Amino acid sequence: MSNKAFKYFVCELSKKKFDAFKYSLIIILDEIFGLYKNSKTAHLIIT
Repeated sequence: MSNKAFKYFVCELSKKKFDAFKYSLIIILDEIFGLYKNSKTAHLIIT
């Protein structure tokens, strides 16, 4: 593998990793926010 091809490969790999990381972060934040919202409404219903 030439140096240029290797650099391209590494770049593509890191982009994919970053995308996966970004999506998992969004999912985690969404879950946290969802739980927060659910606890808020549950709190409102109880009180």
